[in-house]
Amino acid sequence: GGSVIVTARAAGILLGEGRPVAELCTRIEPGGRLVSPRLTAPKLPQIVLPTTPTTATVKAGAAVQSDTGARLALYDPGARPRAVLLEPALMAPVPPGAVLSAALNALAMGIEGLLSPQPPSPLADAALIHGVRLIAAHLRPGLAAGNQGDRLQLASAAVLVGQGTDHAGGGVVSALGHAIGPRHHADNGVVNAILLPAALRFNAGHAGEGLAKVAIALGLPADADPEPVIAALSTLAAGLLPAGLGALGVTAADLEPIAMAAMQDWFLRGNPRPVSGPGDLVTLMQAAL
Repeated sequence: GGSVIVTARAAGILLGEGRPVAELCTRIEPGGRLVSPRLTAPKLPQIVLPTTPTTATVKAGAAVQSDTGARLALYDPGARPRAVLLEPALMAPVPPGAVLSAALNALAMGIEGLLSPQPPSPLADAALIHGVRLIAAHLRPGLAAGNQGDRLQLASAAVLVGQGTDHAGGGVVSALGHAIGPRHHADNGVVNAILLPAALRFNAGHAGEGLAKVAIALGLPADADPEPVIAALSTLAAGLLPAGLGALGVTAADLEPIAMAAMQDWFLRGNPRPVSGPGDLVTLMQAAL
């Protein structure tokens, strides 16, 4: 699954570089400039056999949680897998909850990629739109029976979303998910799917073209209004998600510390609407409680 893949990648980076993680991680300098050290030491080649539909299969990044709870992101093109093998027999025995969480995470990442303010990339758009389309078609109760066909299609979708978001990036959902998941022992995919409606409303006035792409991916008329998209996502996730962040143990008192942590996440730079401060994130999360 994604956690194992990312952990192995982080271990490979640390083994190859032979330096403390604090010297290798991406950091934001006081002036706001993002600095990602060049990691050039040879790495052990990785061959990935995913058991869940995780975007981690094709990525070149990893992350390590520090003793203080900070997320230390590592980026190393030399750690990208040499090969990814999608084998349905490996996916069939995995508990449906793990498959569901990974697929929901891929869905959220795909939508955030389509909303991205980065310069348009036809290749990224094609991968992301088809990835979201495949997830919408195969995220269904058959997962509970270990349906190999659905799981293989979801894994293929995750590869597409992983490749597309290499060009498009992430946004506010990814940043908040990184902050909430470790603190409340909640799966990223579940957290991100709960946050999506509030994030779509938060970004609506700044992401008209992106919302049109998301609508197309979900089989809707191209429209800059988020409500039909939110309705389609709610239908897709019906019965699959807790009622809100509160069901994961998040309380009103938790929101400000979560927002402060998320403000340090470089994924915020890919959000279509600029985040002016932690208050914006608290307001967004209040809508998802």
